[in-house]
Amino acid sequence: MTSKPKKKVPRDDDGPTGLWYFKKNEELSSEDPKAWKLYKPAESTKIENSYQKGAKTVTVGDYVVHLKTMIQKHKSDKSKVREVLRQDCDEDDTSMCDSPNAVPKLSFLLKERSSTIGSTVSTIKESPPGVKKLKLDSEIQATMTDEDLDKTIIQPPGQSILVVGLSLLSDTAKQLIHALPVAISEIERVPLDTAATRMRGPVRSFLHQLGRLKDETSETSCKITLSGTVDKLKKSTFTIRDFSISKESILELMDTATLSTVFGKVKRGPYCAEQLTDAEHAEAQYVAVTGYILSVFDNSYRTMKNSKARYLSVSIPGINLKYSAVDKARFINKDKSLNTSLLLEAMRSVWAHALHLMEDKKTSFPVLCAIGCGAFKGGFAEVPELWAQALAEQLSLREAYSFEAVIISLPTFGTDRNFDSFRKVFSDVEKELCHPVVLTERYSMVEIASHIARLGHTSAILNPSDVEAVRRGKIGMFWDGGHAALEEILALQTTLLLQHVGVNPQLWTDPSRHVAVDPKMYRSGKKKPTKGNK
Repeated sequence: MTSKPKKKVPRDDDGPTGLWYFKKNEELSSEDPKAWKLYKPAESTKIENSYQKGAKTVTVGDYVVHLKTMIQKHKSDKSKVREVLRQDCDEDDTSMCDSPNAVPKLSFLLKERSSTIGSTVSTIKESPPGVKKLKLDSEIQATMTDEDLDKTIIQPPGQSILVVGLSLLSDTAKQLIHALPVAISEIERVPLDTAATRMRGPVRSFLHQLGRLKDETSETSCKITLSGTVDKLKKSTFTIRDFSISKESILELMDTATLSTVFGKVKRGPYCAEQLTDAEHAEAQYVAVTGYILSVFDNSYRTMKNSKARYLSVSIPGINLKYSAVDKARFINKDKSLNTSLLLEAMRSVWAHALHLMEDKKTSFPVLCAIGCGAFKGGFAEVPELWAQALAEQLSLREAYSFEAVIISLPTFGTDRNFDSFRKVFSDVEKELCHPVVLTERYSMVEIASHIARLGHTSAILNPSDVEAVRRGKIGMFWDGGHAALEEILALQTTLLLQHVGVNPQLWTDPSRHVAVDPKMYRSGKKKPTKGNK
């Protein structure tokens, strides 16, 4: 029997021909040759010809290959994005171009990734004609236009990610941040109520498997009542469409959860079955719920398969200047202006508590959001900047935290653009920061944290919670109906509901699960940001 001749990738006599690969295994590092798969010979030739002609894109089957940003996107499903790679045929070893099963050489990958990172960062330093240069720190200069403050933007494949304190990034953090836009898809900008509607049915079904009473659903329900306890269930595996989780994993996640209070700030235990008093309500900002969770739904709110990488969640209430009579009485003056100094002190305590809990769990990459900057800000437009200022002050403390980088996800829903407020504040205090800060408007907190966890790093998210949730166990609040905010989305998109009092009552009633912490908010050696307290 004669064997078929190997297919060859045609070469252009006018110059070296490149081989084109796409990343077939997202779980592997980009430096691993096994992560890449060679395009079919005809496809690789088509891509290379377009590349040599200077084209920006080329269509290959159901995908569009973007030759400038080095990614391929599915034509109809924008969430399907993979990184692509070009390698020149080795003039000294042309056999590489003749093999349909060629893989990129490890030495080339390491050089290519390093080169890509270096060239990406270096583009920041170049100013177009007529643009003023501004020195940001001792290592880097960047452009400053009249239009914006994107002076430390890393622009991997066409997506804007603002890095403040770029010189503070470790090599690991730099590569991770650079790869984010090709590793995860952009958040789907549907109204949060619409997103919640997509997920509620499957989540209800999951809870029914755990023993939730079938008739316990309503438009405003915060309740979950199980017929028994999870550990007594005979079933060993539970599903939410394509997502599956074992009883053992559920119990493990439930056992990781703890309740924490700031030492000396909460007079009564965090769980109160009766109506909260004004004092207990005011103390809620010093209460947090911490535990590990898994992602169930992706950025497009479709269930994920084999979601095994867990990350930390910290649920803590924001300051409610819209609906809370207690918070309004504390922070709004008689002339309807804000008591800014008192408000900033409370905001710093919230950030300090949350960051302390993440540091305590040895988190390398906290992924935060704009707490208290939605409906809770009331009619005060300055609230997002105040939250950003309070966070910047915490991240200016020497030796307070050991984070690789702090990532803040600030997607725009509706008319609020919290990204602009945080960008303005952090750009102004860049020299004071002890940690690099990454701001993004296009990628969700959950997707970023989940991706980082899959890479083997420790990550955490912030759940901007509610007083009722952390004082009475109603984690997820109106997940089952009614108004949907970020807490409701997190409760549906992840396994956060395993911390709800109806599923995990021991968390709320067992004193051994409650801890008092000292975040050391006013640690000595604090750096003062450029802008002082107002």
